[in-house]
Amino acid sequence: MATTASAPGDIVFAKPKWRPLESEGNLALLMLLPTLALLGLFIAYPFIKGILLSVTDTKVGVPGNFVGFENFSRLLSDPIFHAVVYNTFLYTFVTTIFK
Repeated sequence: MATTASAPGDIVFAKPKWRPLESEGNLALLMLLPTLALLGLFIAYPFIKGILLSVTDTKVGVPGNFVGFENFSRLLSDPIFHAVVYNTFLYTFVTTIFK
């Protein structure tokens, strides 16, 4: 730290120009960084990876090719998928009423 003398024999310490941890906003951000890193690691990464996998024809152990929305169009034209969606909504509606 720099010192300045105001009178002979007196030592006055100069005030630091920037102290980031004295500001509540900076301290809060510093304390939130580990949490934000973990959220990014365990929530954002799998979410983005899932979106990327949904537009490829990836099989286990084999790199996939980009197919765009072909997976979704095939899913929407599948009669089993329609039955599953119908049963899911029916189950949700009935259990909500009787609960």
